[in-house]
Amino acid sequence: MAVWKFRFNASGVAHSSGLSLPFSRNVATVDPSGEYVLAIHSRFDRAMRLAPVITPTLREASIASLVLASGLGADGSTWLALWLDLDFNHARLRLYRGGTSTYVDFPLTAEYTSQDARDLGAQDYYWTLPVNGLGTLSRFVPQTAVIFHGCLAICGKILTYAYTEDTPRYDISGWGLVMRGDSTSSSVGWDWKWDDTGFPRQYNHPRGCEWCLRVAPIGQRSVTHPLQAWLVCVDYLEQQPAAQPTGGRAYLSRVDRPNTSTDWDIDPPNSTDSFAYFDLPPGDILSGTSLPTGCHAHACHLIEYDTAGMQLLVSLGDAQESNRFARLTRSSTTGDYTTGWTTTDNFHARRNVSPDVGSYCGQPVGAAWGPSIQLSPSGVYASSVVWGSDETSDLFIGMTPPLPSATVQQAGAAHLWGLSTGFGSQTIGADARPKGIVFTINEPRLEVAGPLVAVWSDHDTLSDGSSVETFMRVLYCRAAATTELGRWIQVASATTLNNQGTAALFGDTILYAKWGASDGGLYSVPVPTDSTVFHPVIVSPGGSNLVHAAPAYVTGDQAYSISVITRANANAAFVDGSLSLPKPPSKSLRLYKIVSLATNTATTNQFLAQFHVSSNSTSTWNVVSPYWSSTDRIRRYRAFVLNGSFNQTAFSPNKTLQLGSYTMNESGPTTPFAPSFWTGSNRWCPSTIIGWRSFSVTGGFAEALGIQLTSNFFGNTPPDDNCIYIVIDGAFDDWGDIPYPMDAQASNQPDELLTVEMVSGGPVLDVSTSASWSLRLAGMTPEGAWDLYADRREVFSSMGTDHRFWPNWALVVDDDNYVEFQANCVIKGYTAVLYVSGVATTTADFGSGTNWWLPNSPHYWGLGYQYSGGTAWLSIGATLGGAPVQVYDDGSGNPLDISALLGRTFTKIVFRAGGSSPIPNEVVGNRWFGGAIDDANTLTNSTLPNAFTDIDWIKGP
Repeated sequence: MAVWKFRFNASGVAHSSGLSLPFSRNVATVDPSGEYVLAIHSRFDRAMRLAPVITPTLREASIASLVLASGLGADGSTWLALWLDLDFNHARLRLYRGGTSTYVDFPLTAEYTSQDARDLGAQDYYWTLPVNGLGTLSRFVPQTAVIFHGCLAICGKILTYAYTEDTPRYDISGWGLVMRGDSTSSSVGWDWKWDDTGFPRQYNHPRGCEWCLRVAPIGQRSVTHPLQAWLVCVDYLEQQPAAQPTGGRAYLSRVDRPNTSTDWDIDPPNSTDSFAYFDLPPGDILSGTSLPTGCHAHACHLIEYDTAGMQLLVSLGDAQESNRFARLTRSSTTGDYTTGWTTTDNFHARRNVSPDVGSYCGQPVGAAWGPSIQLSPSGVYASSVVWGSDETSDLFIGMTPPLPSATVQQAGAAHLWGLSTGFGSQTIGADARPKGIVFTINEPRLEVAGPLVAVWSDHDTLSDGSSVETFMRVLYCRAAATTELGRWIQVASATTLNNQGTAALFGDTILYAKWGASDGGLYSVPVPTDSTVFHPVIVSPGGSNLVHAAPAYVTGDQAYSISVITRANANAAFVDGSLSLPKPPSKSLRLYKIVSLATNTATTNQFLAQFHVSSNSTSTWNVVSPYWSSTDRIRRYRAFVLNGSFNQTAFSPNKTLQLGSYTMNESGPTTPFAPSFWTGSNRWCPSTIIGWRSFSVTGGFAEALGIQLTSNFFGNTPPDDNCIYIVIDGAFDDWGDIPYPMDAQASNQPDELLTVEMVSGGPVLDVSTSASWSLRLAGMTPEGAWDLYADRREVFSSMGTDHRFWPNWALVVDDDNYVEFQANCVIKGYTAVLYVSGVATTTADFGSGTNWWLPNSPHYWGLGYQYSGGTAWLSIGATLGGAPVQVYDDGSGNPLDISALLGRTFTKIVFRAGGSSPIPNEVVGNRWFGGAIDDANTLTNSTLPNAFTDIDWIKGP
C-alpha cells in the first residue's frame, strides 16, 4: 500500500514518483502580479493559506444568539467571552470564563415596548439587562461589548418608561454604557456608567448597533498588563425626517485601573461627564448644515497620532451625500480629553456644502486596529485601521492615516482581502448575487497585535421567496501585526435567518453564533494551527479576445480628461510621467487615465466614462472590439482598475476609489449587472461582468455593447476628485468563464490544461471487484474571474433554463468515460455526473443548499472507491468555504453506483471541463493546491466527514 502526493507551488511543482503533471498552453500570458509568463509555463497566484475543515461543535442551542465580545481577564491569561442567548421563552447574558463549561448567568427581563428593532417572535418586547444605578424608570438593552484585560463594557439602548392611552410601555430614548469588573460572583451585576438620552433624542427608533464599540490601548500595546485604555463607539441613528439631528454621534472615554488587582472604571475628565461627544458633521466645519435623511455614523476607531497624540476616525454612510471618513485629532492623550480636538470633516472623501452633494466612497461598518506601517526609510511608523466592507467586493481594506508632517494629508488605502467580480443583480428565478458585508472584527489581543476573527455575510439574499437566508463565512487571520492581514482564511460556513452572525476568539477556539429557527446557537471550531503558505496554480480557459489593438472610443458626460497611455509589450510597465505603475494582470497595451474633478463640471451626473466594446456597423468610432451579431448571446468582459490619486496634491481629499461598471446597449438602456468595488492604491482591482444581452439592429445600425463607469448608483452626483487608471483586458462572446489574459483578437487560443497522470509505478485506480482506493483534492475559486451567480440561460426572451453549474474537474478513464464534478450554484451545492460511452448515465446532486461558491472560497473534494455486493461504489464528499463536509447518497444511504465502469481504470485527473456540461466544451477557471491518492480505501460515506481535519496530504511528497 502506498500514498502518492502532488502539490502545485510557485517554488516548484512536487509530485511522487509514478505521477506526471503535464501542463499546456501554447501562448504567453501574464500572472496576477502582471509578470510575463511564457508559453507552456504555469501561472501561480499570490501567497495564501488553507485551513483544515473541522466539524463545528454546538456549545449552546438557542433560536437567536450573539457573541458580543471576548478577551482576557484581569490576570492577562484567562479567556472571557460574553454571549447573548435569546429565545421565545427566556433570555440571558452569559459570561464564560476559562472554558465553555464555566460561566456566570445574567438573566434578562422582557419589557413591553412600542417597537422592536429585531423580530424575535415576540415583537412587543425587548429583553433588558438589570443594571445597578440606572433608575427605576429606565431599562438597558445590550447591543455591543468589549473585553480588555478584565474590563467588561457593554453599550446598548436606553428605554424610558411611558404611559400612553392607558398602556404602560418603555420607549427607546437613548444610548448608554454599563460596566463590571472581572469577577466570578453571580451576585456582582452591571453598573450604569453613562447614557445619552438628550439631543439627539428619537423615541421609538433604533439606537446603536452590534458592531460599533471598540477598545483602544493607546500607548499600552506592548504592555503585558495594561492599566489604561480608551472606549470608542458611535450612535447609529436611523434618521426620520421629522426628527433630523446632525447625523449621529461618536463617543470617547478613558478607562483605567490602578493595578491588576482592582477593577477598571471610567476616568472622568471632569465632574459632569464621562464621555467626549462628537456630533457629525462637526459644527465648526459645516455650521448650520444637516445631513440628509438616512445618514448616520457607521463605525469608528481610535489610533495613535504622531508621537504623543491620538486620532479618531469615523466612517459615515448610507447616503450618497455622506459616504466619507471624518478625522478628529488631539496632540496629547492626557488631560481633559473632551477638549483640544481638531476636526477634518473631509478627511477621506468629501461632503460638499453647496451643492449638497458628496462622494461615493466606501462606507465600512467594521473596524479593527491594523499593523504599524513604515512611512519613511528612516523608520517612521504609523498605526493603521482595518475596515470591514459594507456591500462592496473588497471585504477588507487597510487605511494608513498620514503623519502631521506629511506634504499631502491623504489616507493610504490598501487591499487586504476580497475582490469579488460582482454581485447584487438578480439572476434567474432564485437568488440575488451576494452583497458582502463585514460587521464585526474581533481583536481580543490588541496589546500584542494578535490574531483576528470576523464574519463575512451576505446582506440581503433572497432564497425561495418564502424566507430570507444569508450566508456567513467565519474568517481567521493569524496576526494583525504583519502582512498576514492579507491571508484571511475561511474556517466555518453557515446560513442564518438574518445577517447577525458574529464570531470571537476564545483561547484556542473560535466561537461563532448564528440565528436560526432550527439550528441557531453558539458553535465552536479550533483555531487553525497549520502555517503552510501556498502559491496555487491557476487553470483558466482560452478563447478569443475580441478587443481591437486600436484606441477605444471613450466618452464622458462631464468635462473629464481621458488620455491613453501605451506600453511596448506586456512585460513592460505603464509609465505616467515620472510615475511607473504596477503592472496590471493583463496583456493589454493600452491604459486609460481618467482625471475626474468634481469642480470641473457645472451639472451633476454620475457617469465617468463609457468604453464601447463592440462596434457600430456604420459609424467611424474607434472601437475596442469588432461588431457582434444581433442575436441573444452571452457577453463577457473584464477590466482592471487602479486608484492613481494617492499622495498627489491635485486630488484632495483622496478616497478609496469606489466604482461601478455597467454593460449597456449603445442605443438601448443601461443594464446594471454591476459590481461595486473599492480599489486601493497598491493593487489592480478586477471588474468582471458575465451576462446575457439581446442585441437588435434598429435605425440602420447595430446596438453596441458598452462598459460604463460610474461613481455612484443612486443619484446624479459628481464624483470625488480622483485619478483613475483602467485597462480593458478583454471582451468575449459565448459561454464560459473569463479566459486567461491574452492578446487582442487572439484566434481561439487553447485552454490551459493541467493533468495528473498515473504513469508506470503510480497508483492504479481500477474499477474492479478487488480494488480499493481514495483521492483527495484541494482548490479555491478564483479571485475576480468567474461570477458563479451571473445569468446563464439559453434563450434571453423566455428566461430559459438555469445553467448556473460549472464543471470543476474530472476523474477520467478516457474521452468518453469519466466522472465530472461541478460547482452547482442552482442548488448551492455540488454535482457529480457519470459519463459512460459519451452519455451522461447518472447525475448526482448533493449538498445542503448552503454552499455559496464565492471568490476565494476554498473547496476540498474526497473520493473513495469500494466494491460490495456486486456493485461498484464511489463515495463522494465535498466542502466549501470551511463548511462541514457534504456527502452524496442516493437517498438510501448508498454512494454513487459506477458499476457501468467495471473493468475500466481511471488514468488521469483533468483540471478543466470534459465537455460534458449542458453547454458543450465549457471550461471553468480555478486555482489548485494539490492532492493525494491512496491505494488503501480510507474514505467512505462514514469517514468522509472527517477527511479534511488535517491538510498534510496537500503538502506534497
